[in-house]
Amino acid sequence: MHHQFGLDGSQISGTYGGYFPRGSIGNIDDSDYKPYWPVDPTNDELDFLKGIANFSPSCFQSTLSKCKDIDVDMAKDTKADKWVYIDNGHWYTGEEMKEISASMGNTPIFISTHYEGDKSPGCITYNHETASYYTDLAKCTSRSLIDVIRRTNELANFLGIVKTDIALDQLRMCDAANELTTAALNAHKRGIRVMTVNPSIDDDNLVTLYPVDPLSDPFLRTYEELGVPILHSGKHPSAMISREGIPSNEWFTDCSEGSMFKRCNENAYYPVDLWLVEGRRFFFNTQDEQNFLKFYFPDKALMKNQIAHWPVNDGPISYTTAARSFTEMTRKLDEAVQLYDSTICTIADVTSEEFLNSKFGGLEGGQYACYNEPSLQLEYLQCKAEHLAYDAQMMTTDLGKEVLEPEEFTPMVSQKNVPQSTQKWQATMSIWIDKTDKKEGNSASGVFMGIIICVVVISTLVGAGVVMNLCRAKSGDVVSTAMNKEQIQAAEEGTRSSSDGEEIGVVP
Repeated sequence: MHHQFGLDGSQISGTYGGYFPRGSIGNIDDSDYKPYWPVDPTNDELDFLKGIANFSPSCFQSTLSKCKDIDVDMAKDTKADKWVYIDNGHWYTGEEMKEISASMGNTPIFISTHYEGDKSPGCITYNHETASYYTDLAKCTSRSLIDVIRRTNELANFLGIVKTDIALDQLRMCDAANELTTAALNAHKRGIRVMTVNPSIDDDNLVTLYPVDPLSDPFLRTYEELGVPILHSGKHPSAMISREGIPSNEWFTDCSEGSMFKRCNENAYYPVDLWLVEGRRFFFNTQDEQNFLKFYFPDKALMKNQIAHWPVNDGPISYTTAARSFTEMTRKLDEAVQLYDSTICTIADVTSEEFLNSKFGGLEGGQYACYNEPSLQLEYLQCKAEHLAYDAQMMTTDLGKEVLEPEEFTPMVSQKNVPQSTQKWQATMSIWIDKTDKKEGNSASGVFMGIIICVVVISTLVGAGVVMNLCRAKSGDVVSTAMNKEQIQAAEEGTRSSSDGEEIGVVP
């Protein structure tokens, strides 16, 4: 809401959770702070956060693990009117949510960033007795960023936010989307394949890869809708039993037992030319990391630093964030070179309802959709007023008037000459070197849960991490929805494959 509608925070009673993406070097008290990831808050956005009470004082600095700290009594003492819970998080549900929402006498609002479902009971169901969420993937449709943004716009209208002009932000997003689509087409022509793969490392330095299903995340869903050649998961036999996990001795398919990986790394289980990885698993190309890769995991894409940041559950979802992420993905696609033999794409309509079914849709493991202009998501490419959703509350921009350009945003990760000291500092937040980090990297990761405590309106927190909103709405209660704990843990780790079974309710 801060991104989308420019709220100043005066009507927000408080927030909770972390302000930065997992693996970030961000610290709210760092006077020299600069955004590293596209979803890192800017200094202006941090100032916005500092002006709001925080119920999680231990979460001001980013960490490798989720921040679960919340002062329930402090939240209740604000006597706020509504809890708005955005994203796919399950922490702070159960007894904590029940106690806080009971003090308001109504049901929390829930917006899923992953799934669309309007049947009742349907995709996402809220259990009033346990104050928890669960999901049925067979009834869910995968959401892309534009779906979440539209839902947030609807929320703004429900809460009675002052009419505001967001069309220019929408236009900037569309410009960035068109550039990304061009880069995606060129990547197809060069034979580039992209995949989200989260690695974990055990105490013996054995690397295990967890591929991610593009239908399980709004950023990945969006990239595919804009033509990015994203490989689908689910090919490995482990995907038929649980989440797909591929040990390094199987990732390098030419290696026999006892072989040194660096001598048989010509081919990989999935021919990934460009990795998408969340912050704790990011590879910063430091000398220590290069030494680790050469001996334990000499993947060709990682060795060439062909890796981009995937903001899993991190940061706000808005026109501004989408534009920033599209710009960074465009840069990485343009720089990528093909590292494995060409493979044939699969003809598919990636925006069709059949394709987007969260349990039965998508592609087979190892396939990726061909670039098909008719099936691109036009709402990113052709900005229209009706796409703003509930435009009685949204204004359109008179582009004939002179408008102020926003301050240029260039995250450090996209700069060519990032100081070595900064890279090493950032690398300490990854799992690639220190054993303590490795253990933490194997555990369930942090999550961005949008919950803010407000008096009249709600603002989506700019930082990554957990955000809690308790707001006073202008009308009656809204029935909320949410998702299953097991599904969330898989999504956070980025490990759900399209072969996962139906979800059932789990009480946190």
